[in-house]
Amino acid sequence: MRWGTCLLIACLCAAGRAGADARSDLETVKARLIALSHQDAPNLKLMHNWVRTQRADGSWGGINYDATDRTLWVPMAHLDRLTVIAQALESGKVPESERASVAQSFVRGFDFWIARDPKSSNWWYNEIGAPASVYRIMLLCEPLLTDGRLEKGCAVLARSKLAMTGQNLIWLAENVIGRACLQRDADLMAAAFKRIEQEIVVTEKEGIQPDFSFHQHGAQLYSGGYGNGFASDAPRFALLAQGTAFAFAPEKIRILENYLLDGQQWMIRGGQFDYSAGGRELTRANSGRAGGYAANAQSLLKLDATVRRNELQALAARVAHGASPAEALTGHRHFWCSDYTVHHRPEWMVSVRMTSVRLQQTELVNGENLLGEHLSDGVMYIYRTGGEYRNIFPVWNWARPPGITVEQDRPAGRVNNKRRGTRAFAGGVSDGRCGVSAMDFERDGLTAKKAWFFFDGAVVCLGCGISSDSGWRVITSVNQCLAEGPVTVRRSSGETDVLTSPEKLARPAWVHQGGVGYVFLDGADLVGVGASVQTGSWNRISSARKADPVSADVFSLWVDHGRKPKGTVYAYAVVPASDGAATETFAASPSVRVVANTPQVQAVEDAGAGVFEVAFYAAGRVAGGGFGEVGVDAPCLLLLSKTNGRARATLCNPENGAGDVRVTLGTRTACVQLPSGSLAGSSVSQMF
Repeated sequence: MRWGTCLLIACLCAAGRAGADARSDLETVKARLIALSHQDAPNLKLMHNWVRTQRADGSWGGINYDATDRTLWVPMAHLDRLTVIAQALESGKVPESERASVAQSFVRGFDFWIARDPKSSNWWYNEIGAPASVYRIMLLCEPLLTDGRLEKGCAVLARSKLAMTGQNLIWLAENVIGRACLQRDADLMAAAFKRIEQEIVVTEKEGIQPDFSFHQHGAQLYSGGYGNGFASDAPRFALLAQGTAFAFAPEKIRILENYLLDGQQWMIRGGQFDYSAGGRELTRANSGRAGGYAANAQSLLKLDATVRRNELQALAARVAHGASPAEALTGHRHFWCSDYTVHHRPEWMVSVRMTSVRLQQTELVNGENLLGEHLSDGVMYIYRTGGEYRNIFPVWNWARPPGITVEQDRPAGRVNNKRRGTRAFAGGVSDGRCGVSAMDFERDGLTAKKAWFFFDGAVVCLGCGISSDSGWRVITSVNQCLAEGPVTVRRSSGETDVLTSPEKLARPAWVHQGGVGYVFLDGADLVGVGASVQTGSWNRISSARKADPVSADVFSLWVDHGRKPKGTVYAYAVVPASDGAATETFAASPSVRVVANTPQVQAVEDAGAGVFEVAFYAAGRVAGGGFGEVGVDAPCLLLLSKTNGRARATLCNPENGAGDVRVTLGTRTACVQLPSGSLAGSSVSQMF
């Protein structure tokens, strides 16, 4: 036999083996997908109800198949019912005497959907949501897909293309994988898995950012919502592909575990994902539940290439068992790609969401988030259990989200999609334990310099340069959360009272409610405070939701700056995990001291901890207590701490720029080079 012929035969044999391996891997993935849709305990009672109430043509009464809703699309109920029937059939739990009639019900329902082909005005349902349900029921009941049903169903699935980015791409690729299983197309499956793998990348476009936050719909923080889906689905598909020709490269698994551990887990407290990181989804009931992160961590733990196993196990345990002090995170993170800060202590968590020219503000899409124009204006959520704001949003005063400085009584503005802040200065410096975040804020003529200083036992909030010519009353909202327990105040007279109704107080010393103390460090002239029943509806914030009135007991606390303020200031400390006595002790002898609160520099010192935090809006100097006079030659955020008798300076450029900053501590001077490129805005430390 000639050599060329031998080579050809060898190549054909190798191709045959490769083809056989690919087909085997496809069947492996298919079996795993079916297992994910399988129900060990299918709801036979509900299955019987849907079989009994199904019409002769395969439809169900009560479903408007002509509906085109962009949100909560009604015809999806048909596919939900078919899913219940399919799961029952696939489980083998349907009695043999009933299997034929139940199978006929499935076929009638499937045929009706394919023939009727309902369409939403929202592309997502047509290309992602409905095809996802269709491929799953087809896999569960494939033996019933005779007489052209398989081909017709796959035509519906073909609407999902390997396009778009981020979580949308993952959803589309899943449907392509489902179609590949049904069509026995290993090449199509390989292309879909490869496209998912390619999306697992650190990028400055949509997707996982260099700081491990997540962007979707442009430069918009979406670590919850779309980013939550990515954190769930990407590890799931890595696990589906493991051990097959479609397996993801080890470096992709590294990215996923870093995303979960250095990004997502820092946005969770007590089973609640921080509302500031979830975009418009806070206008959905029970939004932000983080219980699924235990499963996300477990998926990564099943992957051979996973490295950070102890941390993933701790994450899974913390989410599953709740945020007890023994299991809770401790530390500080600023996400410089997203103008977003989180601060964790064993008993509490605080988050701050800022706005700048770099980031889009929280969007309004599909009628969701109708009133959320201020959600990026410095909102500061305060969590102990994670339930402090759960389902408060229908009754919220949306002109008073916690932490923001805002005009009151003016007509509510519509959310302007793709709107960004007007100024570049918005950032945060972190040494991993403490930090300071600051923002040069402007909205529609209202201006303020706002800064947050994070320490072991308290967060100090400073504002200065608060000015507005509009004539609308201006306030700084300290908190607006669900009421829990009495509202206790220390009046300027020295009396301690429990309020029975909301009041306006002149220069109170402190307020306590719900395990959180609020201490006024500059003697605010006028403070509004109290708890009362507020009424609203889900429909007022999301047009597809019910208009039925809902009510909740809400605690509100704010500083009143009056009308047309000129250079007004505020200074208060939030002391979570405290009772009234601890709040009184803190107010009488604060562990922190406000050193400066001007439009040029804001600074706070915790002398006992040896920490000094400064927001320099311009080059300048400030007395630094134990650090002597502190100076910088460029705007920056600066955190000073002491380690083994030496000073450590941690800096960032809050405009996300590069360059050098010359830092002076007393008689010592050092030139600190700040990060550039995708790390611009992150923190860097230097010893003195």
